Amino acid sequence: MNVPPRWHLMSFYRIDDRGQRRLRHQRAIDDDDYWYIAPCGPQEYALALACEYFLDEQVPSGQRWVITVDVLTGERGQVTGRLCSMQVTVPPEDDLAPTEIRPRHHFV
Repeated sequence: MNVPPRWHLMSFYRIDDRGQRRLRHQRAIDDDDYWYIAPCGPQEYALALACEYFLDEQVPSGQRWVITVDVLTGERGQVTGRLCSMQVTVPPEDDLAPTEIRPRHHFV
């Protein structure tokens, strides 16, 4: 039985005016295997968590960010690989909340 990793490192990089990535926040997340079983996939789940961060930190709309999710060996472990990475432009606050996690595929 292949058991998915428990710990993931989510990193938030702000893209500045010169196009440089600046690390603004990181957090280790213990979500068991939800990254792998989320009906919408890991990128949409990461986007939902990023929207929560943008709301909590009152990030202005229009800013560009890169969000990465890396697999860790433990809570303070080493990075063993990248689960997903995406570039995001922060939408207006009205579009941020609530962010709904939706499945990629609809079964009939």
